Amino acid sequence: MFDLKGALSLLVPKGSTALKSGEICQGTAVYADAKLGTLVQVYNPSGRSIASGVLGQGQFVENELGAACRFDFTIRGVPDGLPTYGVEVGSHGVHSVSSTEAHSWVAIADASF
Repeated sequence: MFDLKGALSLLVPKGSTALKSGEICQGTAVYADAKLGTLVQVYNPSGRSIASGVLGQGQFVENELGAACRFDFTIRGVPDGLPTYGVEVGSHGVHSVSSTEAHSWVAIADASF
């Protein structure tokens, strides 16, 4: 078993919001359900749910590349030894990740803030 760690980043066009780095944020439009406590599911290659957790508090982050509302997550007790894993935030589709990625950091990004 291992802890799968990662983040959902909802990309924001620079200058399109009054939020400042470090402020609390949540998703809008298609990702209106992206907020503290939103379900994050982990699936095996057959599509069966094998672990779950929730999004942490959204935090607005900015750097030289742009800006995003970022939600970190940690899914505890994920079974080890699979070649790939599926990760789904809310009901926004399953993202397939390699075992290596699942064991280091899962980055999910979308431009739908």
